[in-house]
Amino acid sequence: MFSSRLMSREVLSKYYVDGFGSLRQLQGQRVNAEINFRVLSKMLDLSTPGRLLDVGTGYGFFLNKIVNGSNLQATGVELSKQEAEYGRDRLGLEIHDAPLNTIGFPEESFDIVASFEVLEHIPEPRLFLNELRDVLKKDGYLLIMTDNFDSDLVKSMGAGFPKWIPHTHVSHFGARTFERIVTETGFDIVKRFSYTPWEFLLKHFSQRVLGREKSLKDSFNLSEMLEFEVHGTYKLFRLRFLLNKLWVQCQGHDNLEGTQMFLLARKC
Repeated sequence: MFSSRLMSREVLSKYYVDGFGSLRQLQGQRVNAEINFRVLSKMLDLSTPGRLLDVGTGYGFFLNKIVNGSNLQATGVELSKQEAEYGRDRLGLEIHDAPLNTIGFPEESFDIVASFEVLEHIPEPRLFLNELRDVLKKDGYLLIMTDNFDSDLVKSMGAGFPKWIPHTHVSHFGARTFERIVTETGFDIVKRFSYTPWEFLLKHFSQRVLGREKSLKDSFNLSEMLEFEVHGTYKLFRLRFLLNKLWVQCQGHDNLEGTQMFLLARKC
């Protein structure tokens, strides 16, 4: 993940497990890959041949969906060598474990560039979007996703919103800021999509109705968060895997009002 470069190797090594990382990370990325693939399929015709680049591809589950469920050739970029190795060795994918601007892709190499839950990890998001634009063909498509910190649910949950993760999330966006930064870096917005995960709604219910609200002081503990990220469990994985696929189809909207925002934009 791109966040790995924001922390020292000494801190990370204390919390990484042997092998390819934690089971929770693997399962969480599998769920997200299903959602992201369904959103892309809703927005674009994947039967058309072309080349797709997924920046911040993680273990490669979304990339694997592209390879097996479309006519696109797929390549990934992932800074975590551990996760990139999993995608290459276990899934047989083409994944580069180096910063995008050091790989040497020729300009205008790809028809589609995708990047999910990466922008919030980037200290200089405009530079990052420019790098994505450089490798995209003229009239090619960018599909990018991030959290909506101006959504009604986030404002209501306050410090209890699960995506307040200050040790890795360094750039926060609302819908207007998200659209502006994309258009200002040379893209025309084609489609919008958003949804709010049912898990967030459940947490909100728990906070408001059952009186489990978190204060700002109690909302974040770095050691506990790192321990949970590596050794925590993704409870009821199979149920959540099936539920989330259905949820994003039924609850998703063609606007940016939900907590998870997707923009499809065409390179000018």
